[in-house]
Amino acid sequence: MSSRSLRLRGFKDYLPQEMFLRRHIVETLQEVFESYGFEPLATPALERETVLLGYGEEASKQIYRFEDPDGVRVGLRYDLTVPLCRFVLSHPDLVLPFRRYQVQSVWRYDKPDPGRFREFLQFDIDTVGAASVAADGETIAAMAEALRRLKVPFRIRFSNRKILNGLIRYAGIATELAHSVFRVIDKLERIGLERVLKQLGEGYVDDSGARIEGLQLEAAQIEKIEHFLSLGGGKREKVLSALAELLNGIAEAEEGIEELREVSAVLSALDVEGEEAAVDPTIARGLDYYTGVVYEAQVVGGERFGSVMGGGRYDG
Repeated sequence: MSSRSLRLRGFKDYLPQEMFLRRHIVETLQEVFESYGFEPLATPALERETVLLGYGEEASKQIYRFEDPDGVRVGLRYDLTVPLCRFVLSHPDLVLPFRRYQVQSVWRYDKPDPGRFREFLQFDIDTVGAASVAADGETIAAMAEALRRLKVPFRIRFSNRKILNGLIRYAGIATELAHSVFRVIDKLERIGLERVLKQLGEGYVDDSGARIEGLQLEAAQIEKIEHFLSLGGGKREKVLSALAELLNGIAEAEEGIEELREVSAVLSALDVEGEEAAVDPTIARGLDYYTGVVYEAQVVGGERFGSVMGGGRYDG
């Protein structure tokens, strides 16, 4: 066995120069997010298996699960959101709204790719107990400020799961297929429009020769989804107007569009304009628990590594 193979696949060692850079990034993020009123929190690496299964079917497949020496079924946290939910339930006297940030490692049994590891440091910010989507606008503004301070070129895109739910109605797709459709749309940046459309239909064979099964949607349904996906890329109000015209009469979608108008107004008030944060209806986010505004940020020129920040609203 070579010395390199002693390290598990999907994991890495961080050398001193990398740790110095990481410390700089973390300290910058802490300073920015504390200026927005977020406070630090830490939770255990291990949670009960029943707690972690709340991530949704797709994510649950990627959780490291096992039985501890006490005979309790446990798992390593997949991200920092579900542990936060458990924390809030465990502290019923918590004063709301509660804003917290958290910097800890998370683990995912995922296929390792460039820039994608099975253990990585995650930096989370969340607001608990804020009904207004103005909180989502403030979160996006905090993301923009943090990336500015780090002096990296970036682009934030945001949408709303309610609009995607409206797409399901507009395209005449069965409700039980909604999350499967969202997961395929979420791959748009990574695999491209052609393969997304194929996976919505008959499926395709990827570059490795593996068969990617399709959802077997009808051609007319796929055509409507393709039209929907073409609406992003313009000024925020222009995109919202186009969505309002396309999804006119679908109440949930109309509600989502109005929420995005409110988010856009908050961003403008905080000097975050369309060049930094754009409405993009193709943003789905892979996790099943999002119910409202969703958003993600990418480094311009580093899109192949996926999003460097991302999240969304969960009203449960």
